[in-house]
Amino acid sequence: MDTEVEQFLKGIPQNGWILDIGGCWGWHWRKISNQRPDITVVIVDLIRENLVHAQKILIEGISKERVFLVHGNACSLQFDAQTFDGVWSVQTTQHIPDYNTVCSEVYRVLKSKGVYWDYGLNNAAVIRIIYKLFQKNYHIIGKVAGSYFLRRVNKEVLDCVEQAFNNDVDIRYTELLFTPDFKCYLGGTENSILGRLDSYLSGKSILGKLTARQCSIHVKKE
Repeated sequence: MDTEVEQFLKGIPQNGWILDIGGCWGWHWRKISNQRPDITVVIVDLIRENLVHAQKILIEGISKERVFLVHGNACSLQFDAQTFDGVWSVQTTQHIPDYNTVCSEVYRVLKSKGVYWDYGLNNAAVIRIIYKLFQKNYHIIGKVAGSYFLRRVNKEVLDCVEQAFNNDVDIRYTELLFTPDFKCYLGGTENSILGRLDSYLSGKSILGKLTARQCSIHVKKE
């Protein structure tokens, strides 16, 4: 995901502001002070404990007032309209049933020409078949028994974004090698060569659509 962050930052203007929805421990922004010291990142998370851990990981950015941690809800963002140049989210909105409201809030807080990148679990046909062969449940949408709500990226998700932004979306596929569901953690460690290879395999290919663990939605506010 470090490569994805680098690509995202290229679209953020000088002195830009980023909102990370469901940023958890803030791992994606641990290098922001060196990568783009001009940028300010605001991490919103519903779970306070995540933000406690983020304080430790992001101590440099926080001390320089380049990273801010906010306890909040993606369905009711505590920010004025047109505040952010970019909104980033990784495997968070897939756990929120009311995605329409999330998209409306993202659109509201984004500036004109601002970008929204949202990563979620891909509904991969090949992986679905493998699960079926091993008689395992490949959860697509709904509440996971005794646990949480989960929705893989589907047409409904894409429609929500397109309607909120009145714009077409781009879809990219990532994590073709990193498959923790199968206890395969290739490329999952920092500075991994296989991780770099995984990033090169990322894109809009049919292979990615069929096998990737993750896909992402990319859209701009006109």
